[in-house]
Amino acid sequence: MSTYSHSACKAYLAASDLPWIQFALQKESGFTSAKQASEMKDTVLADPRVKTIVADSVSWPEPPLTRHNDAKHPIHKICLLLDFGLDQTDTVIAAICERIMDCQSEDGAFQSLMCIPKVFGGDDTNRMEWMTCDYPTLLYILVKAGYADHRRVSKAAAYLAGLCADNGWRCLSSLPKFRGPGRASDHCPYGNLVALKAFSLLPAYHEEAFIKAAINELLHMWETRGEKKYFLFGIGTDFKKLKFPSLWFEIVHALRVLSHYAYARESKVYSEMLDIVLNKQQPDGGFIPESVYMAYKGWDFGQKKEASPTLTLMIKDIFERHHS
Repeated sequence: MSTYSHSACKAYLAASDLPWIQFALQKESGFTSAKQASEMKDTVLADPRVKTIVADSVSWPEPPLTRHNDAKHPIHKICLLLDFGLDQTDTVIAAICERIMDCQSEDGAFQSLMCIPKVFGGDDTNRMEWMTCDYPTLLYILVKAGYADHRRVSKAAAYLAGLCADNGWRCLSSLPKFRGPGRASDHCPYGNLVALKAFSLLPAYHEEAFIKAAINELLHMWETRGEKKYFLFGIGTDFKKLKFPSLWFEIVHALRVLSHYAYARESKVYSEMLDIVLNKQQPDGGFIPESVYMAYKGWDFGQKKEASPTLTLMIKDIFERHHS
């Protein structure tokens, strides 16, 4: 059992002066008017740090994606803007989403500019392709931004659903000779997580057998942690460290995804993972990052000395979905 105090968490967040935190809290309680909502959103967009992320995000699909945990890459910075409350009503997000939809393959997958080395079946050149490590994230961006009912998004979701095997999503690509650093028959923990992330915002899929199979693989990894790695991913000390943004295979990211699924929330494994996170709450009600991306040095979640309002907001949301 955790010693987590939700009231202390909310009080900690209420005292934050970060504009995206205040925007999120006011959105939850309800804006008093459209004018208030617009003014608070403008305050978020006016923040110098957010302006930098916006400037970096609009370069998508440039530069080429060379590794999937590159915190500096626009694909992850776009997700961060969505975490800050931006959506299709914001010009910059609408423009990026239109560009993503224009990069859809005939099959339905959303493509990224990437350079796949020859050793993995690529040709060392920059080209628009897709992998199960990036295509689901682009789908997630579109759904999160408000395009869930768009025909291109529906087509992409259906195609991604069809790629799921009986043990979750494997390491796949549009390149026929592509191969990842693991057994072709194993699921890819990261690809599996980001695919579940995309479908987490599409409730119509939640009771599908393939979704439950993918969730089971993640839960099974926790139950057998320390015994085996899949595609270099394991569940150990680093996995359990509190970290933000949620762009790699780690516990806060996993819980943010799984908390949307009733099937996952009912499992013993989910409760064990959640307790580990909640028990790290500080006396002031917040949560301190235990690992950081140097790309975000200077941000509240880019240091390990004091609690981070942004990380704390994400954990609060996980807790509230768990008890919804």
